[in-house]
Amino acid sequence: MKNLLIIRHAKSSWDFSVINDFDRPLNDRGHKDAPKMAKRLLDKGIQIDTFLSSPAKRAFTTATYFAEAYGIKEKNINLVPCFGRNFF
Repeated sequence: MKNLLIIRHAKSSWDFSVINDFDRPLNDRGHKDAPKMAKRLLDKGIQIDTFLSSPAKRAFTTATYFAEAYGIKEKNINLVPCFGRNFF
């Protein structure tokens, strides 16, 4: 049976309220927590076959931390463009 695992991006930064939401980066906590969460999944034996990510900065950065933990190269993260709030 196939499983779908949906992971929300790590904590993003609101330090610059004028920045476009698409370009919003992770904050320090997000950079610290994302690798920890990826390791937790890996330690539980949860396999991830394919990485899909929004190209939004905070989402892609989170995906890169997970991919790194799983030994997947950044170039192998599949970007799925989204337009507005109607992603799916």
